[in-house]
Amino acid sequence: MGLRQPVYRPARRPGKHRIQRRTRGGSLRRAGDRSGVPPLLRRESGHAGQLSEGSKMRRFLILFLAVCTACAAWAAPRITPDGEILCGPLRLRLAWFDGEWRMTGQERGTVFPAPGYPLEQPELFELEGTLRLFHDAGELRLTERVELLPGALKYRAALRGKPGMPCRSAALILELPVAEFGGKTLKADGRPVTLDAVSPAAAYPELRAERIAIPLPEGELVISGKLTGYLQDERNYGGNFYSLRLLGTPEPGAETAFSWELRFDGIETGVTLRPADKAEIFPVDISRAANMAWRDETAGDGKGGWTDQGENDVRDLTPGRQVFFDVPFELLDPGRNGGKSCMVFSGPDREYLLKSARIDGIGRRGERLYFLHALSWAPEDVRTVATVEVAYTDGTAERLEVKSNRDVCNWWSRVRADNALIAWRGRNPQSETTLYLSGFALDPARTVESLKLTPAGSAVWMVAGISIGGEVPALRPQIRRKITAGKEFRPFEQQFEVEKDSALDFSFLNHVPAGKFGRVVAAGDHFEFAERPGEPVRFYGVNLCWSAHELTHAQSDLLAVRLARLGFNSVRIHHYDMMLTERAQNRLEFDAERLDRLDYLIARLKEAGIYVTIDLYTTRIPAREDVPDIEIRSLHDFRAALPLVPSVRENFKAFARKLLTHRNPYTGNEYRREPAIFSICVVNENLLPAPWKEHPQLPALYRRAFADWCAGKGIAVPAAFDDSPEFRRFLLDLQQQTYDRLSGFLRDELGVRALLSDNNNGESMSQTPERATLDYTDFHGYWEHPVFIEKPWSLPHYYTQESAVRREAAVPRLGMACRILGKPYMITETDYCFPNHQRGEGGLLLGAYAGFQNWSGIYRFAYSHFNTAMFEPAACTMFDSVRDPVNLFADRIGALMFRRFDVQPARRSVPFLFTSDDFPGYAVYPADYTRAGLLTGIGSLDASRGQTFAGLEGPAVVTAPAGKAAGVKTVVAVDDKLLAGLAAAGAITLPRNGVYRSDTGEITLDSASGTLRVVTPRTEGFVLPAGQAGKGELLELAAPDTFTSCVLTSAGMEPLAESGKLLLFQLTDVMNSGITFRDSENTVLEDYGTLPLLLRRGRIGAALRRGAEKAVKVRALDMAGRRTAELPVSEKAGRWHFTLDNSITEEAVLCYEIERIF
Repeated sequence: MGLRQPVYRPARRPGKHRIQRRTRGGSLRRAGDRSGVPPLLRRESGHAGQLSEGSKMRRFLILFLAVCTACAAWAAPRITPDGEILCGPLRLRLAWFDGEWRMTGQERGTVFPAPGYPLEQPELFELEGTLRLFHDAGELRLTERVELLPGALKYRAALRGKPGMPCRSAALILELPVAEFGGKTLKADGRPVTLDAVSPAAAYPELRAERIAIPLPEGELVISGKLTGYLQDERNYGGNFYSLRLLGTPEPGAETAFSWELRFDGIETGVTLRPADKAEIFPVDISRAANMAWRDETAGDGKGGWTDQGENDVRDLTPGRQVFFDVPFELLDPGRNGGKSCMVFSGPDREYLLKSARIDGIGRRGERLYFLHALSWAPEDVRTVATVEVAYTDGTAERLEVKSNRDVCNWWSRVRADNALIAWRGRNPQSETTLYLSGFALDPARTVESLKLTPAGSAVWMVAGISIGGEVPALRPQIRRKITAGKEFRPFEQQFEVEKDSALDFSFLNHVPAGKFGRVVAAGDHFEFAERPGEPVRFYGVNLCWSAHELTHAQSDLLAVRLARLGFNSVRIHHYDMMLTERAQNRLEFDAERLDRLDYLIARLKEAGIYVTIDLYTTRIPAREDVPDIEIRSLHDFRAALPLVPSVRENFKAFARKLLTHRNPYTGNEYRREPAIFSICVVNENLLPAPWKEHPQLPALYRRAFADWCAGKGIAVPAAFDDSPEFRRFLLDLQQQTYDRLSGFLRDELGVRALLSDNNNGESMSQTPERATLDYTDFHGYWEHPVFIEKPWSLPHYYTQESAVRREAAVPRLGMACRILGKPYMITETDYCFPNHQRGEGGLLLGAYAGFQNWSGIYRFAYSHFNTAMFEPAACTMFDSVRDPVNLFADRIGALMFRRFDVQPARRSVPFLFTSDDFPGYAVYPADYTRAGLLTGIGSLDASRGQTFAGLEGPAVVTAPAGKAAGVKTVVAVDDKLLAGLAAAGAITLPRNGVYRSDTGEITLDSASGTLRVVTPRTEGFVLPAGQAGKGELLELAAPDTFTSCVLTSAGMEPLAESGKLLLFQLTDVMNSGITFRDSENTVLEDYGTLPLLLRRGRIGAALRRGAEKAVKVRALDMAGRRTAELPVSEKAGRWHFTLDNSITEEAVLCYEIERIF
């Protein structure tokens, strides 16, 4: 890998979960306009409550009897448009917790009133609408009625969902600020409960009472009825309040429904219900400055819409008056404004867009200038991305700075920053999309005449709307969350080694030693051994990085055996070149001790039947005397200089020569002659368009080389040379030329026979021509690669916390089209990254779809970056699977499925055919074409090189542009009817309602429900969110109580129906103790936490179809494969029934052994 780019914290007692809230100010304040403090735009969510074990299905009555005589602020309740009740410092709202314990609170951004609501009168407030749950968990019907009576307040509300909708709890939450209630004593049926003002660790009893009295400055607030609830202290996690949660229970009937009735008595007479204060805010007309539309038709053509990335746009944004957090914006209709609706400013890769924009004739005063906006190609740190010059009518002016990751963030992420609220959420064929709301302080005493907006060039800035006016009411700060052991998670100790000959010993898959059948060769679309022609072989491996190669001999002995038992037959030696040379004066001398350790490790891997792939350049920085004509400061400099600076190329060759001609004393072979080293990546992640501008010397070299290239083509040098189609073509030609030079050196001068590859990152169609010349295609793809919010490779990180299944298997789908048909394909870096809570789905996704597309290699990034972490327990981090049992066991599933060829390859293929003359810029493959990869085989062919493939004889090909596939039955062009065209040609069956079924019938993905079903003769596997059941041919699963990846597979090579020993995997989630997130959706990671690891508890009912066996035994296994407990099994109606429970023993249970007794 290049150096690039739920939470539910149970308290100590069952049934208690903690809310956390930061105490940073709460409104669009005068964001440090004079003091330098950034504006705070935050909102709050809550946290998971839980139904009491003793709660029954009943409707209950809650009476609030209030004596509020302290002051008018306490006596006059206020109601927000979303139905929250605010009374002085008290806040009352509803909350829903889905099957994964993810909370959605009643607040701005989640409540969507029905037309005509809310109804607001002096003595009545009524609300009807929907509560839209986070994480695509569905919608609820919300009704609320608040009636003011003489001296009293009546409240009624209900939340109703579809039948069977997963719900852990619905709660009414009353927040009690510490400042007002710390040290005060509540009474539950007369029993005193004192809120500890000093220690946030105080434990509180569960509240079961008919009367709860809460003291006020004068008098008390009395809640009466049949009450079940609990108190929580939120100061542990940044909050400044206690929370009282009164739990509801489902109403009778088919719906999942909860209801509440409340009465407040003692309200001061003569007051009226009043809405929360609203500021007067006016939209600014940007129609004359707008330069782009919401929708873009053709990527990279310099016109059209949004960021000029084709379907990667905001076409689902609705024009007209839109209100976000009480701030109105007027979103332009491009059909009424000459095709223009927004302002998009120039930046990286889009220098042809707006250089500046001036908006005149504003004529308004206000405390705030509001922007609805986002960034593309955004910096990972906090830096100025634009300036806004505000001119007042009195001749004065001021300058505002718009900063990334403070005022605005990337439109593909959903990161909340200090002055960037997530205002609008959308989705296009490639990604979820976001627009942010920001507020900047103005001088309210002066009238704004005009604005001048200027980008800083560090990002593409997209402005959808501007408004001016007063401050919005207080916006609640975000809630931090921390996970510790409790009812939801339980601690366990990790185990590294696998018991020999246990059910989890997969070393039987490996032949020994590696190289036994000669070298690996590329034979059409697969690998095979030279001495076993016609027999395809696949590799499932891991990356070892940095000090993970630096092992003692004893550690290498242990690791090689361990990796084989885990099911791996390959290792990628990565990020080793810096380690090998960093102690040397000239960076071309190898450290003798480290080289010896690398030699020994490779020898032991070979002995265990594990093949090696290696990169010749990853991170090594040469000494200045080795490349005297240019300063190499980073790996990016090296990769950018390699094509044009002869001394850098010679340095590359010198390192490659020294390494590949080195004789390993433990194998007796030079690296270039070692059959166990089967493939070489020439330069890791070396796509040229990105890094060359960042070096002070390189731009001049690139300009000169481009001028020479243009002269050779007989064309003039374009004025905007580095943003022209010609320059992009030049870069790709240069990349091809560089690979040809370096691969020629390896083949012709060094005699290297290992398979060679290059250009392994990126999804651009323009990479296909070079990839077509490689021995095999290599690709890197991640689900939930961290987004660095403030500083690269440092906390905090952003994650979407989405399931890849709900995103139509985005990984591995987005890499499918990059494959060159007719050649082997490997993905040498992939990960479903921690701390995504659904990452256990990765093993089944990879094992299924990589097999379906007939790929040849899969490599987890990474097994480890550190030697110590492989032998001593350590907390999970973003990549290393050795620390993460979920990904480690997901790879057990993937390795078995992929290496045994469990999934049938697609029955046909639909090639993406184009010539190098069709050069499509840097556009990625159309999303609909990648979706076809869930239905049939896909991949690319460069017709200009005379490539052919059996799929060309099939029913259809896809071309860009159309009409360049003579002799093919049907040619389908790239447009929004692509899938329909393929279906009409008989190449695919159209997906319906988000359900994709492979043409083999073995894989069914339902993106709407978030489920995956894979049924083959050797394996039956399911990805199941809470509340979703699964059924295969042999295995039937009841709906689990938490997100679960559950896979039944043969423990050997036999089909399930004939195997006497089966394995059943149950993967939920593993977190670190104390892991902390900034927000209620667990998207911003602030602290990794520590040991011990915590396993999310999970139960799921299972039934296995009875065959010829007389009985079955189901045994829980520990991580080493040892049997730890036997589960009760019953037989009914021809099926064996049992319940999986991963907390049945003290050890973590991620897999069970099923023995059939015949």
